[in-house]
Amino acid sequence: MDHTDLWADRTIGRPAICGMHRMPFSRDYYFGRFKPAELKELQTAYVKSCEAMARCPITSPHKDEMAREIIQIYECGVCDAEKIAELMVQIEAVKPRPMSELLLAQVSAAQPKTA
Repeated sequence: MDHTDLWADRTIGRPAICGMHRMPFSRDYYFGRFKPAELKELQTAYVKSCEAMARCPITSPHKDEMAREIIQIYECGVCDAEKIAELMVQIEAVKPRPMSELLLAQVSAAQPKTA
């Protein structure tokens, strides 16, 4: 199996190579929408974005949302993986945080610190 194959995973009935990073897309949906070279660019942008945000590209609960955002950026004409990763970090920085995270931050700040 070619380890650069973007779709050598559960979407076509073959097991994923451990440690290989895959975009969380179904081949059926994206087949024909993007050329193989474009999918490779999207894959690279996805991996770089995950690295920049310290997220696991395989297990992150945000992987589908990230993939959609990467495609939107790509379709706006930004094709450089590094630039897409930079934009993804900026996008993430301005997203509202979930209420649970805000409450945890408030509780942590309000509790006195002991040595």
